[in-house]
Amino acid sequence: MADEYGRKRILMMILVIYTVSVLFTSISPNFTVLIVFRALQGIGLAINPIAYTILRERLPKEQLPMAQGVIASTFAIGGAVALPIGAFIAQYYDWQTVYWTALPLLIVATVAAYRLLPDSRGSVVKESIDLVGLIQLSLSFLIIGLALTYAHQVGWTSPITITGITIGLVILGTFLRHSRSVVNPVISIEDFSNPNVAVPLLASFVSGFGLFLLFQALVYLFELPRPVGFGMDILSTGLTLAPISIIMLIVGPAFGSLAGRVGVKPILITAPLIAALGSLALAVMVLDYSITVADVMLVLVITLIGIGGMMVSRITLLMMSVPERRLATITGTNIGWYG
Repeated sequence: MADEYGRKRILMMILVIYTVSVLFTSISPNFTVLIVFRALQGIGLAINPIAYTILRERLPKEQLPMAQGVIASTFAIGGAVALPIGAFIAQYYDWQTVYWTALPLLIVATVAAYRLLPDSRGSVVKESIDLVGLIQLSLSFLIIGLALTYAHQVGWTSPITITGITIGLVILGTFLRHSRSVVNPVISIEDFSNPNVAVPLLASFVSGFGLFLLFQALVYLFELPRPVGFGMDILSTGLTLAPISIIMLIVGPAFGSLAGRVGVKPILITAPLIAALGSLALAVMVLDYSITVADVMLVLVITLIGIGGMMVSRITLLMMSVPERRLATITGTNIGWYG
């Protein structure tokens, strides 16, 4: 939609929807309503690809890697601030307060985007939205996701799990056939024939899967009672993990600058190896009950350096390889694979 109707216009719409969904989440009367508005907040992920698209519009190619590194570092700043604050609120207040504290920041961000961001430069592509493909793709991932989510309760080999995954894959196959027959598909299959697109998308999936799984495991490790974990409370866990987010504040611009000098390919090859070795070391370390928090944090820093390099290099390669009229669509697909 950003490619078709203008980047700033769609960004403003997303910010408004996200802000309203946060407001209604904070006053949800029951769990069902809460889940509905939490799902709407997922729209906020689209801010990321639109931001990268605006960079591509406004900056020369030689400045893109550094700029993308800076954007990557802003996520680290958010994490560094949100971890201890969120942990403090969760421990001493109710969960609604978490959303109330976010509302003023969202309002400021929305007003700033409206007043400061320029409109899309040049002509905006006008093509119809592939609603059928969008519904098919969303439905397939939703069904597969639900099947995998409840598999541990009903059994991985139960008829419910197998049926859910099968139905989701069938719908996904229908989506792939549909995408070949429309002019403006949600995801163009031809894009994946380009290695400069396929490799970054695969890297997005691997780094996103690894990063979310890593932090989920770390929370368990820090909060489970000894000797299995470190026996921390929520606030202590948040304060311990917060400085780690600062690593990305340094790594993002550093890798961006390096990509401008040596190119993207060496980083895209080296960074996953660093992340994999760090993750393997963490997996082995946790089997030893004598490890300390300092041991875990040291290896975690190494792992995040690798993940940071993957983040900067993959988005840089995508932005330099995709035509501008498809940029927001492809970077949005990248975020989908990452999440």
